[in-house]
Amino acid sequence: MKLTHFRYFAAVAEEMSFSRAGDRLRISQSALSRQVLLMEEELGVRLFDRIGRHIELTAAGRDLLDRSKAILNDVDALSLRAKALAKGSRGVLRIGATPQTMESVVARFLATFRRRSPDIEIKLVEDGSARLSQRLESGDLELAIAGLPSNSALAGRPLLPLGLLAVVPAGSRFAGHSRVDIGELASETILLLKPQFMTRRIFDGVCQVANINPQILIESDSPHCLLALVESDQGIAVVPSTVLLGPLEDRAIPICHGDRLLGFNMSVLWDPRRFVSPAMKVFIEDLYAATRINFPGSSFNFPDMDVTVSRPQSRSGGRLRSRGGSQ
Repeated sequence: MKLTHFRYFAAVAEEMSFSRAGDRLRISQSALSRQVLLMEEELGVRLFDRIGRHIELTAAGRDLLDRSKAILNDVDALSLRAKALAKGSRGVLRIGATPQTMESVVARFLATFRRRSPDIEIKLVEDGSARLSQRLESGDLELAIAGLPSNSALAGRPLLPLGLLAVVPAGSRFAGHSRVDIGELASETILLLKPQFMTRRIFDGVCQVANINPQILIESDSPHCLLALVESDQGIAVVPSTVLLGPLEDRAIPICHGDRLLGFNMSVLWDPRRFVSPAMKVFIEDLYAATRINFPGSSFNFPDMDVTVSRPQSRSGGRLRSRGGSQ
């Protein structure tokens, strides 16, 4: 059965006249009558009683009219929603990020984004970087804000450089240093995030390269747990530069290995094997623009961490520009 049959039926029922309904629909009365007869034959019920030049809805017609109007309303709503989805002004996005990124990047960005795109519904998921990548690949998320793993099938657009910081207790021998070499931390008590965080994986990897076996007091999901332990003089916390440090910012020191600062580019990631919706492109563009203005950890002047990335098509059909050192 064609959707036009429902429109014809509803128009005739509202006008109670084939001729007036035909004028409204801009088809001939005879053609409209044939289409309604075809609908009746397909449904197996009579929709109208035809009494001379007068028509009336049958009991079946009255029952099916309400359902026909509901179908037409749903179709119209679906059409409007599809147009909004195509423009990127509507949609549902599941966005993943680590706790510290959720706090320092996503929270401040969402307020502005919701005002600009109120019909794009956002669902937030908190997890470690490694699991965020897995959830993108499994389709649990549309986008994630994290580091782009090496040898990953994911695509991403770099947003900001993220460095590893050593947050030291008051009176530490490193106080006032512009940077601290990872080798100097070998004899210190270290407070770390759990292995699912990319900053932890980078720290472990460089320790292995430098042949260092750090003295680990705790592995935590919470950067602020580590900072609380620093304040009670329990050790040195290794945290990403996206963490909101508050009064401890003056005691945060970039970590290096030789002359190289440790870190990576935080990116907005997606799975290129899946459809990149217009709403996703809107989110990516707006988040990129927001991080051009301000981003957490900018006071530490970490350099851009070069990575190879892909970019989805922009709303205008061009390529989204990659992040260069001067941008």
